[in-house]
Amino acid sequence: MKLFATFIRRILNFFDFFQQRNIIKFFKLKINNKMIFVDVGAHHGETIKLFSNNFNIHEIHSFEASHINFQILKKKKFRNNVIINNFAISDQKKTYEMNQFVETSSSTISEIDINSEYYSKKKKNSFSV
Repeated sequence: MKLFATFIRRILNFFDFFQQRNIIKFFKLKINNKMIFVDVGAHHGETIKLFSNNFNIHEIHSFEASHINFQILKKKKFRNNVIINNFAISDQKKTYEMNQFVETSSSTISEIDINSEYYSKKKKNSFSV
C-alpha cells in the first residue's frame, strides 16, 4: 500500500510541476521583493517550498489545522523566516471538527457529503481542532 501511495504521489507531483510553473509566472508579475506571505492550509509545506525557492520573501506565516499534517510540517527544514502555526484561520472563534482523511491533502473543516462519490473514495477519521 505504501509503495502504491508513493507511486501516486510521484505522478501527481509530475503533473503538479506544470501547474506550479503557471503559478510562479503569475506571482512574479504580482509580488514585490521582501513581501510577507501567508499560507493557509500549509499541509506538508509544498507551497512554502515553492515560494521560498522562487521569490525573495521577508516572512512566511503558515497555518495548518490538522495535527497529523502539522507533525510532518514541523519536522521539515525551512528557512528562519518561516513561522508555522497549528491552528485554523477563521473569522469566528469556535471549535471546528477536522475531517481528516488518509490522503491528508483532502482533510478539511468543511462539511462532508457522505453520500458523494468523492467521499466514498476517502477513508475518514474525525477529530476536533
